[in-house]
Amino acid sequence: MITTASELRERFPHMFAGTRFELPPGWLGIFAILCEQVNRELSEVERQQFRWIQVKEKFGMFRGYHEGVTNKTLIYVETMVNQMESLSVNTCQVCGQPGHKRVEGGCVRTSCNKCLEIED
Repeated sequence: MITTASELRERFPHMFAGTRFELPPGWLGIFAILCEQVNRELSEVERQQFRWIQVKEKFGMFRGYHEGVTNKTLIYVETMVNQMESLSVNTCQVCGQPGHKRVEGGCVRTSCNKCLEIED
């Protein structure tokens, strides 16, 4: 299982050339699954063109911006990105355990009860 951004970049070097990588550690596992699914769907030509422009947390949710796919593949990739967004709001962004979105003092984050106690 992939546990660091470096491992992810090593596994999928073609996807991360120049990527702004600001993903919290708790989401690396589910993002690695997304990368596997996208990689499987890409044609050889797309595999050389596809890249993540930016991956990050915004308002307690995953956000992933990409380029380099055909219209046919775009629908699949966007569907997978939408699923990742849905998973991220139920996954602690610190440890990867089940969690939920919380708003405190204008800050939105997704965390489990254990990590919330540690952060407070």
